[in-house]
Amino acid sequence: MKLPDPDAALANRHDDIGPDAAALCLAARRGGVETDIVVGARRGVPEAWLRLHVDGRRFLYRQGVLLHAHDDPDRPFGRHVNGADAARTTDKERTKAILAAAGISVPEGRLFAEDAEADAVAYAAALGGPVCIKPNRGWAGQYVSIGRAAPPEWGAAFRKARRIAGGVLVERALPGEVLRLFYVAPDCVAVKLHRAPGAAGDGRSTVAALIERRNERRALPGLATHGPIRRDAELHRALAAQALTLESVPESGAWVRLGIVSNLTRGADSLDGRIGTDPSYVAVAVQACRAFPRLRVGAVDMIVTERDRPAADGNHWVLEINSSPGIADFLYPWSGAPQDVGARIIAFLQGAARPDK
Repeated sequence: MKLPDPDAALANRHDDIGPDAAALCLAARRGGVETDIVVGARRGVPEAWLRLHVDGRRFLYRQGVLLHAHDDPDRPFGRHVNGADAARTTDKERTKAILAAAGISVPEGRLFAEDAEADAVAYAAALGGPVCIKPNRGWAGQYVSIGRAAPPEWGAAFRKARRIAGGVLVERALPGEVLRLFYVAPDCVAVKLHRAPGAAGDGRSTVAALIERRNERRALPGLATHGPIRRDAELHRALAAQALTLESVPESGAWVRLGIVSNLTRGADSLDGRIGTDPSYVAVAVQACRAFPRLRVGAVDMIVTERDRPAADGNHWVLEINSSPGIADFLYPWSGAPQDVGARIIAFLQGAARPDK
């Protein structure tokens, strides 16, 4: 299969290798690393993977997953670069326990079996106030419900979250902004801010028109990782909380919340998070990643109440560790300067491939 031009690949989210692999391919070429594409069926479905040839060793990459490659073409997939920690961090409750033991602040919450809805609802009531209900092994913001404040909502959110096996987490909903800090051992190398879906009113356009314009921009080539704002129940719930509908015309400059989950695939924005973020949160992220000794490339999702102030008890919580994070949204943010984490990954792989490492 012919390798697509990296820039062309980034311009199309339906490209064979996707925007993350295309971004890493671009960094590899700039770093003098040879690349090609191989097709393999990691879970029974043939997929195109970017292969990197680094000083006699080979690595495979697709959608944030970075693997060592076997020499056997019929069995190309090797272990994850993060070893056992790749699987360990997919369990959010286990991750929280490890972080808490390392002195990292995590949200208060409990894990419930899929058949324990009544217990989960009772626990949500005991927390007092809005809660977050999500799958323990979920990804990309799937089936996450934030800010639920009443028993009927809790039950419905629980039933939605249990669609992904592995239990359901019920946690206290926390105020603040969501940061993602990218880690390439031994340092945190990039920071981005996830802003929940929203748009500024102009005094003339309806909410529906604001969404349409917002989605037109999100479909541009440079924003391939930014999914559209969805017209779903979460949208209508967010609008209702602001006494708005799709036909409302917000005042000029008024910020309209169009969703709750700060996930890019669900309409959130990726912003350069270095601006206005106290460096102490980078230190927290590094400490969190070092609680997982095999973690080499990953990301920390953290909620911060006032990110311009230093980290202290009660003003930040680590939500989870992602051992296979995407990179294109760092390179192509909604606003702010690019952060080329792909180049840092390539530099890491070049060091890891040397015999003395």
